[in-house]
Amino acid sequence: MMTLPVPASSVHARPSALVSEVMGRIGSRNTEPETIFRKALRRAGIRSFRACDASLPGKPDIVLPGKGLAIFIDGDFWHGYQYQARGFESVQAQMFGVHNAEYWTAKIFRNVSRDFKNTSALLNSGWGVLRFWESDIRKSLDKCVATTLESMEKVSERAAFSVLPQRTAAEFFAGIGLVRLALDRSRWRTVFAND
Repeated sequence: MMTLPVPASSVHARPSALVSEVMGRIGSRNTEPETIFRKALRRAGIRSFRACDASLPGKPDIVLPGKGLAIFIDGDFWHGYQYQARGFESVQAQMFGVHNAEYWTAKIFRNVSRDFKNTSALLNSGWGVLRFWESDIRKSLDKCVATTLESMEKVSERAAFSVLPQRTAAEFFAGIGLVRLALDRSRWRTVFAND
């Protein structure tokens, strides 16, 4: 498919009404990966969980209240992973030539920043947090369930480490610095960043 140049006047524009309408139909609750994962948890004998708990930061997709565990299933595109899976070197490279690329790139960056903020808030409140990519659920469902079961077994260990008084991190993700940025904004001290 041929990509046409985008007029400079529309680069910063919000999406058109049609695009907004189409994007608005994409649900953020009860997505297919979430449904698949919840069914797998039930098959594994885990039945006491809540879905999309709005009382917690970030509205975790699955909450195991008795275990203090919040689980997020992040969409590959909207949470900044798809560019890696598709072989691009950055979100910006993935968006090259897309109409309103700056708008969509900024939207993904805001989502990632919010993810780190919510994870930090949950950890500081004593919750354990698991984050799975939708592609992890599709490709390695059994491994995701095993990770969840293992995390449930380690509740007492996690409680000792959930409140992080020093809030110091080393960031080893090669990329554009979103991890470090999110940690810095959440008052973490980054001692190493691989940007």
